[in-house]
Amino acid sequence: MGEQAKAEVPERELSRERQEAIHRALLAGLLGNVGVKLTPHEYQGVGKKFSIFPGSALFKRGPEWVMAAEMVETTRLYARTAGPAKAEWVERLAEHLVKRTYSDEHWHREHARVEAFERVTLQGLVLVARRPIHYGPIEPQLSRAIFILYALVRGEYRTAAPFLRHNLQLVEQVQQIEAKARRRDVLVDEERRVKFYDALVQVADWQGLSITEAALASLPKPPDVIVAASDDMALGAMEAVKGHGLAGKVVIIGFDGNLEALTQIRDGGMTGTIEQFPGQQSAKALALMVDFLRNGTKPTQLVTLLTPIVITKDNLNQAEHFAELK
Repeated sequence: MGEQAKAEVPERELSRERQEAIHRALLAGLLGNVGVKLTPHEYQGVGKKFSIFPGSALFKRGPEWVMAAEMVETTRLYARTAGPAKAEWVERLAEHLVKRTYSDEHWHREHARVEAFERVTLQGLVLVARRPIHYGPIEPQLSRAIFILYALVRGEYRTAAPFLRHNLQLVEQVQQIEAKARRRDVLVDEERRVKFYDALVQVADWQGLSITEAALASLPKPPDVIVAASDDMALGAMEAVKGHGLAGKVVIIGFDGNLEALTQIRDGGMTGTIEQFPGQQSAKALALMVDFLRNGTKPTQLVTLLTPIVITKDNLNQAEHFAELK
């Protein structure tokens, strides 16, 4: 018994990562015994409600999500041999069982793509209530229609493409003529402008990729540099450049310093990105606020900003998300 006692490892000595790895491995066979907290002691499971057994170590802790090795029904349904779980674990392991629905499809100006909100359920149990996702690969035709209306016709796509800038300026000039003449029948309506772009945009693109391709095709020679308003747009430009066989020949600069852009900079797909250090700015703003509340010290400036820098492969370690690179 003494040797056996030495060999046993109490759960408290396992690292959190080890514990979670064990729980995920067990969860694969216990997907019917998961639940999300409704009240301090009651959980909504897959097609049933249950409570954690009062003798369980989790009874007082009451984690948001739980999994159980068995369900026992006495005066009520109890989960025994329970452990904490996470919704993302369930979603990943039950990929073949979950139902995904989408709502509120829209053009996202900052991300330069069509997005929607995703709801994920497992036999009625809500795993994800409302998650923004890239909608283009899911419904290409609908996303294409939204892209044409909002990005091109209504001008909500930030780009330096000459044709779009020209068309939007022309619309503005016609609107000025209408205002002076007090008429509203000079500019063609949105429906006709949608048909115009519909005939030109042949591919089912939903994030501005075709705009970069069209710009590349219309120029007498490839540009030396493409500077995008966001990293998402820069990534789209990168794909267009690759498609034209120009990978490595055009400097592509993004803006935001997001993780995907940093990965491409490391791997040579993008040249750089403008890092604004949003985390550091938030921390500095919080420190100024705490100093004011505690000591009454007013900030010397109304607006406090950190100096942005260009992140390239040479100084990648200065990026705020560098530690997250894999």
